[in-house]
Amino acid sequence: MKSATVGLSLALLMIAAKAHANPKDVQALLKPCSAEETCQFYQTKFKDEYAGAFKRRYSSQRNVAYMLEDRDSHSDHGVVRNWIAACAWRAVIVNSRSKEVDDSDRSNLEFACRRLPATGKAAAAILAGQLMGDIYKRPLAAGFQFP
Repeated sequence: MKSATVGLSLALLMIAAKAHANPKDVQALLKPCSAEETCQFYQTKFKDEYAGAFKRRYSSQRNVAYMLEDRDSHSDHGVVRNWIAACAWRAVIVNSRSKEVDDSDRSNLEFACRRLPATGKAAAAILAGQLMGDIYKRPLAAGFQFP
């Protein structure tokens, strides 16, 4: 059992590293479309929101995190479900110092991050740090803890 847990942890870290070797690479977060029209619509929306997220747009950052969570498992959104990236984006939002951040953002951070094992949270922390540096030119707040 312990070796399976270690193997899963290593696999999570490798997936996170591969998908986010360059946090600005939106293509790494897209999946092949099966329902072309719907999928392409959502991929275009995601790309637009992703660009907006890097321009410090609060609503775009929230939408990116939400689309990465892909809570509607019955639809083909064309975006890879990635809880590590969703958790990282939720951390960025909470650390953004935006006047729009409220209790729902802290609840969403808890929702996205609580399901991750320690290695997943570590990968999310690394990604969030990269995103904060790219977007806000500063690190996560000192003492910030992932739920």
